[in-house]
Amino acid sequence: MEGTRKTEAMQPSAMKKEDFAALWKSIHLKVTDTYDVPPEILWVNGSTIGTLGNFSASTGKAKSKKTFNISAIVAAALTNDEVLHYSACLPPNKRKILYVDTEQSKYHCHKVMERILRLAGLPTDQDRDDFVFIVLREQTPDMRKRIIGYMLENMPDVGLLIIDGIRDLMYDINSPSESTDLINLLMRWSSGYNLHIHTVLHLNKGDDNVRGHIGTELNNKAETVLQVTKSAQDSNISEVKAMHIRDRDFEPFAFRINDSALPEVVDGYVFQQSKPDKSFPLTELTEQQHRTALENAFGKRTVQGYANVIAALKQGYASIGYERGRNVLVSLNKFLVNKRMIIKEGKGGNIIALAGELYGSDHVPYLLERMGEQAPHVRPVSFSFRQQRSEPSFRQLEVRDLTHPALLRYLQGRGINTGLAKRECRELRFTHNGKPYFAIGFPNVAGGYEVRNSFFKGCIAPKDITHIRQQGEQREKCLVFEGFMDYLSFLTLRVKNCPAMPNLDRQDYIIAESGNVLLICKREDEQRIKQFVADAQMKYEKEFN
Repeated sequence: MEGTRKTEAMQPSAMKKEDFAALWKSIHLKVTDTYDVPPEILWVNGSTIGTLGNFSASTGKAKSKKTFNISAIVAAALTNDEVLHYSACLPPNKRKILYVDTEQSKYHCHKVMERILRLAGLPTDQDRDDFVFIVLREQTPDMRKRIIGYMLENMPDVGLLIIDGIRDLMYDINSPSESTDLINLLMRWSSGYNLHIHTVLHLNKGDDNVRGHIGTELNNKAETVLQVTKSAQDSNISEVKAMHIRDRDFEPFAFRINDSALPEVVDGYVFQQSKPDKSFPLTELTEQQHRTALENAFGKRTVQGYANVIAALKQGYASIGYERGRNVLVSLNKFLVNKRMIIKEGKGGNIIALAGELYGSDHVPYLLERMGEQAPHVRPVSFSFRQQRSEPSFRQLEVRDLTHPALLRYLQGRGINTGLAKRECRELRFTHNGKPYFAIGFPNVAGGYEVRNSFFKGCIAPKDITHIRQQGEQREKCLVFEGFMDYLSFLTLRVKNCPAMPNLDRQDYIIAESGNVLLICKREDEQRIKQFVADAQMKYEKEFN
């Protein structure tokens, strides 16, 4: 009887009709309604890690430099710029940052605050209205949550909330109910006040699992979970990678603390391969894993001789963490031959690479065709791995107006007038090797695009020149540029130096982008151009056709 009364007492009270009617409007989803895409505000190497209305987390073991990593995120948000591979762009009405520290003393918190300002290139001798730092070390978990809630209610312009660390907002990190309540509170704060929350939580000492039940809930609900790890190669270096991420994964990076006590990127850092699982059976490798290993082993080259094939397999499979001795590699070779993933095409000779150099291409069918035309008796034979059917590298291409903040910041960093760039360029969204990307696209006459962003330079075929003809009468002058960034720089300088009359339409333009351009000149200019070419030949000791 007593157990029955206790169970009944735990049941939620029935909801009244008027209470549900008020709640219904906020929980009911209709297909005819429209909803805005959550604004992206934080990126790592072009991958989105933070949007308004969501929360993320940083994890790591003690002394892994988690707070230094957080300092870089905050510094980027303060300036809407890039710091330590982190980029930020907070909307004008959401530029305030609230930093909550629950662990350190005021002395150490003051050092963190100064570090953030120095990273951002901001003065440390004056307070800022857009950066509020509070120290809650001496408060209880309930009081900490009440203080944060009150400040958010009365600071509507907060766009980024940092909570270092979230463990101190609860009494028991292993309590399922307390963990669920706290995660629900983070979701209410982030969506209700339209901000992004970034929290900090430790990893277990014995493994790489996030601590407690709250860690499990964070992994399940957070938009991104970053892991900061002390390097096994150098204890002064910390590695940053994505433990969980909704957007495409980003390339891990490493940082160290420099002589100014600020984090800086370690250029050229090589990440150690994780230790291979020696008991991993061959048949449990997926076909894609085999193809990745074979691409790393053979690439676009051909390998001659059985011993060289075994050596290439050893290197290629080691690159995916599958390191084995010769006996296993011999069996592996037989397995791949049976699967038709390695094909023995004959013996002797490797002229594919030579043809590639002669014809300036790495497209094997094209090279074989050219070789057949020039020397029909030649038949290159070798070991190679069977390539999958060729498919376009860039897929699901979407072309839109150039508006992405990260792309505009990239242009600004190169000194380009973004207003002119928006007129001349497009924003491209596409997938490459199954992962989504966005970049600046500059169209050419054949319908292709030159593609640029902070981390990538390429082309969406077909590759060709861009010819910009002015309307009206034919122009007597045509300016030729090697690439479209040179063209945009010219436009920027012309507008900057002659803002009233830039005269951008007094001539036509050709942007070559490494293409071949035939220039037709007037007879009276022919001798002057020949002299120019001769002078260039003498100066640079190159051959000109």
